[in-house]
Amino acid sequence: MKTLVTGATGKLGKEVVKQLANKGISVLAATRDISKVAKNSNIEPVIFDYEKSETYAVALENVDSIFLIAPPMDPYAHKKIFPFIDAAQEAGVKQIVVNSALGIDANPEAALFKIENYVKNAGFQYAIIRPNFFMDNFTTGFIAPMIAHQNGIFVAAGNGKTAFIATSDIAAVAVRVITDLQNYNGKIINLTGSEALDHDEAAKIISKAKGQEIKYVPISTSEMKKGAMENGMPEPSADMMLALYGATSAGYMAVITNDFEQVIGNKPLSFEDFINSNIK
Repeated sequence: MKTLVTGATGKLGKEVVKQLANKGISVLAATRDISKVAKNSNIEPVIFDYEKSETYAVALENVDSIFLIAPPMDPYAHKKIFPFIDAAQEAGVKQIVVNSALGIDANPEAALFKIENYVKNAGFQYAIIRPNFFMDNFTTGFIAPMIAHQNGIFVAAGNGKTAFIATSDIAAVAVRVITDLQNYNGKIINLTGSEALDHDEAAKIISKAKGQEIKYVPISTSEMKKGAMENGMPEPSADMMLALYGATSAGYMAVITNDFEQVIGNKPLSFEDFINSNIK
């Protein structure tokens, strides 16, 4: 079995590649920068870009399975990915596991929802994983510099709670599904942590782990959009991010499922345990 992982050097992709390789699965790690791919005898880096169809053939050669990660915060991702899905079908790929997002079915116009449906209708064996916000955003993601340099968390989440989940747990589910898809074919797996926290509660847990006060400062959507664009995020992507945080402030990301436990057999990592192991 050979599995192609797109977005292989992102937070989730990197973890999926590592866990597949550790199980002895041959992995093609698809990325625009192969220098970032970890060295392992089971990992083969391959240059890949959704927008460069000339990279498809090498990436899809002798591939049985794909773990599909869309470009993050891209409202037009479906337009870039549909041609790749077509190429995968022509290349004889048997199965695709799609990384999507929790609650995406509430917006039929969302790029990820369109990608889900395109894969469903293309004739592959498939499964869809819909994770909640990553715990890793606080340690290696966009919130980490706020904590490190400003001793605070500045997002437009209001008092809404989120059942955060670690990318290591998402990857564990992805690996189980990829390697046993006959038992998950056609299924949608909604992944959350086992507790829902607001950002003030998250800040208190981080404060305790760091031994210094980290404050949560709720900001307006206009402030968050301005900051994101000043840091180089295109306006359509900033608007997409605000929609996600709008869902958070409205309470939609507080939902807790037991899908992780059903697949893996134990509870997902708690936010406190994750922070204690990963915060710097």
